[in-house]
Amino acid sequence: MTEETSETVGILKIKNENNNFLSSRRLSWNTKNLQELDKFQQESVNKKIPTIKETENENQQESIPPKDLEKHKKELRDQFIEKRHQYQRRHKTIKIQSPIKSNKQTKESEKEEVEKEVEKEVEKEVEKEEEKEEEKEEEKEEEKEEEKEEENENEKENEKEKQKNNKWLYSAKELENIQKKDQNLTKEEMDHLYFYFNELISVVGKEINTRQKVISTAKIFFRRFYVRNTPTSYDPWIVAPTCLYLSCKTEEMRIKARILRNAVFAFACDWPYTCDDIFKCEKYLIKSLDFSLIVFHPYRPLLHYSKEISFPTEYIQTATAVANDCYHTDLYLQFPPYLIAIACLYITCVKNRIDPLKWIADLSVSIDEVAFITSKILKFYKKSEEFSKTNQIIDKILEKLSK
Repeated sequence: MTEETSETVGILKIKNENNNFLSSRRLSWNTKNLQELDKFQQESVNKKIPTIKETENENQQESIPPKDLEKHKKELRDQFIEKRHQYQRRHKTIKIQSPIKSNKQTKESEKEEVEKEVEKEVEKEVEKEEEKEEEKEEEKEEEKEEEKEEENENEKENEKEKQKNNKWLYSAKELENIQKKDQNLTKEEMDHLYFYFNELISVVGKEINTRQKVISTAKIFFRRFYVRNTPTSYDPWIVAPTCLYLSCKTEEMRIKARILRNAVFAFACDWPYTCDDIFKCEKYLIKSLDFSLIVFHPYRPLLHYSKEISFPTEYIQTATAVANDCYHTDLYLQFPPYLIAIACLYITCVKNRIDPLKWIADLSVSIDEVAFITSKILKFYKKSEEFSKTNQIIDKILEKLSK
């Protein structure tokens, strides 16, 4: 080994002011080296080592005030984002928007959400309105269906009336042949006879406080009875009260025969019959009517058609009065009640200067039959002066029947 290696005590690493490590070297305990060491130690001692307080003060001097911290942070963030954008553009990656743009997006998204909520509310309101309109349309359709059902029911009832009353409907020639059976009376005398006893039925019915429908059924029973029988064979003085007694039963308005007999006595003091006679005549009356005691009247179809025309109550009352006067004629033996109702409405329309052809054209009815019925009703009104003399003529007619 050399002198340097043999005399070496250890290896030292000496640091320079520029923080660069010097190369290691061997130091020997010679005088030169010791002098160098003393110089190095003196220099290191002369240098002051900074205390903790001094370092803190330096840091405080170098630190940023708290007000500018946020700005500094934002600048650093923006720099970082820009660098990231540059990197992504170079490598063709997805662009990341800045936080300013994201705030805009949030505002836009909030606006979109609000608009969507408004649209939903508007849609709900529109749906509610549509549901209401649909309900109204359904109600209108139901009303139309109900009206159609009513019309169908009326048509069915009219058909039933035709089927049931076909055996009680006759032509004009058949009625003439029926009236010729009773050779003692002429046609005019028969008309006066029917008019007189129809008035008797109406007066007695009002005395016992019956409805108009009961009186009308009694008049039809009276007419139908004498279609198959003659006044000479059966006295109308007992037949007319018996018809009223039977009609009270059929129309569910029962009355005692004694009360009916007293009411007839008030009209005719010399009435020779008793309650037992009424009971006997009732049995024969039911047989002659073939036990068909259900009678249809024009009142119901008259009200139905008057609603279609939108008639006021005054016009309906005049039409019902005309229908009641038709019981004095033989129209109920020739035509069904709904045709008579149409004819009565036709007369009231003409009287009040209303065009009736507008609503008659919509009905499935022959205008010729309606015209024939109206002409026959007008003939009856023209003969009203002649029927006013029935009280004078009736005694002579009854004398002929007794012979």
